[in-house]
Amino acid sequence: MVGDSAYGNAATLREAIADAGHYYALEMPKSARIRTSTGRVETVEAFGEALPPEAWTRYALTLSKQGLRESDWTVHRVV
Repeated sequence: MVGDSAYGNAATLREAIADAGHYYALEMPKSARIRTSTGRVETVEAFGEALPPEAWTRYALTLSKQGLRESDWTVHRVV
């Protein structure tokens, strides 16, 4: 399952998906506070900025009137 930040910001949805035993990837707002696998609590923005460049992969998502829309993605388990 994947979803944008509207879904990623919904704690009850994330818990329900996890309780059902499913894996998921949800976009999180950069201001959201997360607990990393090391137990540290920080914002998504701070966590992302600390990652090395090779942790990110660029994907072309859609072709719009403005041209090819690309986004940089990385996936990490957080709470």
